[in-house]
Amino acid sequence: MTLIAEDLLLLLLDDAKGTVSTWGRTDAILGGAVLAELAVAGLVTLDENSSLWRTDKVHAAGSAPAGLDPVLA
Repeated sequence: MTLIAEDLLLLLLDDAKGTVSTWGRTDAILGGAVLAELAVAGLVTLDENSSLWRTDKVHAAGSAPAGLDPVLA
């Protein structure tokens, strides 16, 4: 099974050039996809936002289980 970030990277590739599209911050987009994958797997938790100016904080929810994709581990 592929990761969300891997599928997203395939969508961002320019078929003619073979390079990643430069329309935005692909590093942040792919990082968000990895974070989403970790959240779906239940491997991260978020602190609740208590202020308009403070951002949520992400914490590891435990150790990575055996057989987890190396990117997520």
